[in-house]
Amino acid sequence: MSSTYQTFQSARGEHVSVKAGFCWPAFFVGPFWALYHRLWSVFARLIVVWVSLIVIDESVVQPSGSLPMLVAMLVAYVSFLFVCGKFGNSWRVNNLLNSGHMRLGSEQQEQAPNAPASAEG
Repeated sequence: MSSTYQTFQSARGEHVSVKAGFCWPAFFVGPFWALYHRLWSVFARLIVVWVSLIVIDESVVQPSGSLPMLVAMLVAYVSFLFVCGKFGNSWRVNNLLNSGHMRLGSEQQEQAPNAPASAEG
Protein backbone atom coordinates (compact mmCIF):
# COMPACT_ATOMS: atom_id res chain seq x y z
CA MET A 1 0.00 0.00 0.00
CA SER A 2 1.55 3.27 -1.08
CA SER A 3 1.19 6.67 0.51
CA THR A 4 1.61 10.17 -0.85
CA TYR A 5 4.30 12.33 0.72
CA GLN A 6 4.91 16.04 0.24
CA THR A 7 8.58 16.99 0.26
CA PHE A 8 9.92 20.31 1.50
CA GLN A 9 13.37 21.88 1.54
CA SER A 10 14.66 24.34 4.11
CA ALA A 11 16.92 27.29 3.30
CA ARG A 12 19.82 25.16 4.58
CA GLY A 13 19.01 22.41 2.08
CA GLU A 14 17.50 19.94 4.56
CA HIS A 15 14.62 17.84 3.23
CA VAL A 16 11.46 17.07 5.18
CA SER A 17 8.69 14.74 4.02
CA VAL A 18 5.14 14.86 5.35
CA LYS A 19 2.58 12.16 4.65
CA ALA A 20 -0.67 13.33 3.11
CA GLY A 21 -3.86 12.29 4.85
CA PHE A 22 -4.70 11.09 8.33
CA CYS A 23 -1.97 11.31 10.98
CA TRP A 24 -2.20 8.40 13.38
CA PRO A 25 0.49 9.65 15.80
CA ALA A 26 -1.39 12.96 16.14
CA PHE A 27 -4.62 11.00 16.70
CA PHE A 28 -3.19 9.03 19.62
CA VAL A 29 -0.95 11.65 21.29
CA GLY A 30 -2.00 14.96 19.69
CA PRO A 31 -0.45 17.56 22.01
CA PHE A 32 2.75 15.57 22.46
CA TRP A 33 3.00 14.99 18.70
CA ALA A 34 2.69 18.76 18.17
CA LEU A 35 5.37 19.40 20.79
CA TYR A 36 7.71 16.86 19.15
CA HIS A 37 7.32 18.61 15.78
CA ARG A 38 7.78 22.05 17.36
CA LEU A 39 4.31 23.22 16.44
CA TRP A 40 4.20 25.59 19.42
CA SER A 41 0.91 27.37 18.73
CA VAL A 42 -0.84 24.12 17.84
CA PHE A 43 0.57 22.53 21.00
CA ALA A 44 -0.72 25.43 23.13
CA ARG A 45 -4.21 25.26 21.60
CA LEU A 46 -4.40 21.49 21.96
CA ILE A 47 -3.31 21.66 25.60
CA VAL A 48 -5.98 24.29 26.33
CA VAL A 49 -8.69 22.13 24.75
CA TRP A 50 -7.41 18.97 26.41
CA VAL A 51 -7.23 20.56 29.88
CA SER A 52 -10.69 22.09 29.35
CA LEU A 53 -12.10 18.67 28.53
CA ILE A 54 -10.48 17.21 31.65
CA VAL A 55 -11.80 20.01 33.88
CA ILE A 56 -15.33 19.67 32.50
CA ASP A 57 -15.17 15.90 32.88
CA GLU A 58 -13.84 15.97 36.45
CA SER A 59 -15.94 18.85 37.79
CA VAL A 60 -19.28 18.43 36.01
CA VAL A 61 -19.73 15.12 34.22
CA GLN A 62 -18.33 12.56 36.65
CA PRO A 63 -20.01 13.99 39.79
CA SER A 64 -23.36 14.04 37.99
CA GLY A 65 -23.18 10.36 37.05
CA SER A 66 -25.59 11.12 34.21
CA LEU A 67 -25.29 8.63 31.35
CA PRO A 68 -26.14 11.21 28.62
CA MET A 69 -23.45 13.54 29.99
CA LEU A 70 -20.92 10.70 30.09
CA VAL A 71 -21.74 9.81 26.49
CA ALA A 72 -21.45 13.47 25.46
CA MET A 73 -18.04 13.66 27.15
CA LEU A 74 -16.90 10.51 25.37
CA VAL A 75 -18.02 12.02 22.05
CA ALA A 76 -16.09 15.21 22.91
CA TYR A 77 -12.90 13.23 23.69
CA VAL A 78 -13.16 11.14 20.51
CA SER A 79 -13.86 14.28 18.46
CA PHE A 80 -10.72 15.87 19.90
CA LEU A 81 -8.68 12.82 18.89
CA PHE A 82 -10.21 12.80 15.41
CA VAL A 83 -9.49 16.52 14.84
CA CYS A 84 -5.85 15.95 15.84
CA GLY A 85 -5.52 13.05 13.40
CA LYS A 86 -7.41 14.71 10.56
CA PHE A 87 -5.53 18.01 10.65
CA GLY A 88 -2.15 16.97 12.11
CA ASN A 89 -0.28 16.74 8.82
CA SER A 90 -1.93 19.93 7.53
CA TRP A 91 -0.75 21.79 10.62
CA ARG A 92 2.75 20.48 10.02
CA VAL A 93 2.73 21.50 6.32
CA ASN A 94 1.51 25.00 7.20
CA ASN A 95 4.23 25.33 9.82
CA LEU A 96 6.92 24.28 7.34
CA LEU A 97 5.69 26.76 4.72
CA ASN A 98 5.46 29.57 7.31
CA SER A 99 9.02 28.86 8.45
CA GLY A 100 10.41 29.33 4.95
CA HIS A 101 10.50 25.78 3.63
CA MET A 102 9.94 25.39 -0.09
CA ARG A 103 7.55 22.73 -1.39
CA LEU A 104 9.43 20.46 -3.80
CA GLY A 105 6.50 18.27 -4.78
CA SER A 106 4.59 15.11 -3.98
CA GLU A 107 5.41 11.49 -4.58
CA GLN A 108 3.88 8.06 -4.06
CA GLN A 109 6.00 5.73 -1.95
CA GLU A 110 5.61 2.28 -0.44
CA GLN A 111 7.29 3.41 2.78
CA ALA A 112 8.17 6.67 4.44
CA PRO A 113 11.07 8.61 2.89
CA ASN A 114 14.32 8.04 4.79
CA ALA A 115 12.87 4.88 6.39
CA PRO A 116 15.09 1.82 6.34
CA ALA A 117 14.21 -0.66 3.63
CA SER A 118 12.69 -3.86 4.90
CA ALA A 119 14.90 -6.92 4.61
CA GLU A 120 13.79 -9.37 1.98
CA GLY A 121 14.81 -12.90 2.38
